[in-house]
Amino acid sequence: MNTFSLFNFWIPCLTFGVGLSIDIVFATLARFNHPNLSAKNWAAPVTFFHVTFSALGYYVFWGFHEIIPAARPLLGFTGFVLVAFFIYETLTEAIGKKPVFEISKLMARIFGVKEENRKHLTAALAVSWDALLSGPALAAKAVSGHWNQNEIAATFLVIGVVVATITVFVTNNRRRLIREHHNVKEIARFEITGKYAELSVIGGFGLSSLYGGFFTDDIIYLAILASALIMLFIFLIFNQEIRQEAQKEAREMLGS
Repeated sequence: MNTFSLFNFWIPCLTFGVGLSIDIVFATLARFNHPNLSAKNWAAPVTFFHVTFSALGYYVFWGFHEIIPAARPLLGFTGFVLVAFFIYETLTEAIGKKPVFEISKLMARIFGVKEENRKHLTAALAVSWDALLSGPALAAKAVSGHWNQNEIAATFLVIGVVVATITVFVTNNRRRLIREHHNVKEIARFEITGKYAELSVIGGFGLSSLYGGFFTDDIIYLAILASALIMLFIFLIFNQEIRQEAQKEAREMLGS
């Protein structure tokens, strides 16, 4: 298999990076009135946490697979479950409900993050849980795609560049973006579309992780398509609740 191939490496990596970046866009826009928000105190820690968390989640699971190949089904299933917890919490909050189990709060306790702390560094950490939880699913993709060590190392560089580029752009242009889209319904539609794309991509890696635990062929594109269809079904069922919650968040963002 060719190394650094377009369909086996570049597109999955770039898609993964963009999927992780979508929630950062909304977190950044929500802070558009913070006068001291900058690439240094916001984009830099966000990028750092996304790269290190992805690498942590990845290497823990990849290491287990290398040491105990027979554990592959368990690792694939665990990667899927972690992604499923993240999607459950995100979807539950999207319809205005409180999740029964909040994995982000568990992660916050593990890392010693206090919810009432609103400083940029803590906020950057708070929007980076998806990178940690989806790292194992990325490991499953690396195994099924037969990535070599150079590709694995390059993965986190690609993720870092994608996250940094998007975060710096939104940080530097947040006020202009809000002015141009200073409409509750428009911002709500943008948020719903972004959330749908994020969950479709990350969910696809989760499904790929589950499949990769039992089979050796790579199905990342079929998995993302299947995830997108599942998310579309869920978003249609809870369309009214998701729209109302998105509009509520948009009004809070605009201070109206």
